Amino acid sequence: DLDPVTATQTICEQDPIYFFHAGVAYVGDFSNFGFTSPLQGGRYRLEVAPRIGSSNYITVTADWRRYFFMNPLTFAIRGLHVGNYGTSISSEPSGTTATSDVFAREYLGYAYYPGFIRGYSLNSFDLQEECRNDACSVYSRLFGTRIAMASAEFRLPLLGTNALGLINFPYLPTEVTVFSDAGLAWDQGEDPFSMLVFERESTERIPVVSVGTSARFNLFGYMVFEIYYAYPFQRPDKGGHFGFQLMPGW
Repeated sequence: DLDPVTATQTICEQDPIYFFHAGVAYVGDFSNFGFTSPLQGGRYRLEVAPRIGSSNYITVTADWRRYFFMNPLTFAIRGLHVGNYGTSISSEPSGTTATSDVFAREYLGYAYYPGFIRGYSLNSFDLQEECRNDACSVYSRLFGTRIAMASAEFRLPLLGTNALGLINFPYLPTEVTVFSDAGLAWDQGEDPFSMLVFERESTERIPVVSVGTSARFNLFGYMVFEIYYAYPFQRPDKGGHFGFQLMPGW
């Protein structure tokens, strides 16, 4: 509040938020990697990570991937679940949460996951154009204390070497793909199986799906850059659009 006499402003301070975080994981990797992504084999990860402090909950991550090599194509599939489980995590019907519980919410469009759901990245939203209701369901349905994702890709090494690549050009190894991504976010107390309906426009929590094509480039052996064109079915006002990310294929 602003005091008109002294022209000073009083700022309400938030209580401090603190956490202790640790985890244990069982990891397997029997994949063979190409220039930009795995070609064959598989990977898996099961992790349990308690978080204790301002909120108490346990994060469970289950990540499973398989790669089927059909020279020169690779068919890749993946399933991923990240869930924050604990009685201290609460969500009101309006979708609001306690300040400390913000850290327990996941987002289907975060790029730090190994290949998020393309077409729903955070910086691609224009909420003034896409929101049609106060809750802005097209955006808010991407948040939850638990998420599940699935992806499928056909990968073709376009530029590479004689051993791996349709065109012998090892200076810029390039892989092209066609893909489909899908995901669902929900909160504690909600039944995710009751949400498994395919609708393009809805104010309810529903799965989000996208299809598209992408190209991955190995930049001088130092990083992998991906540019994609995705069509997100649950964003009818946005439609197909381009995006990019700096990470190898999942």
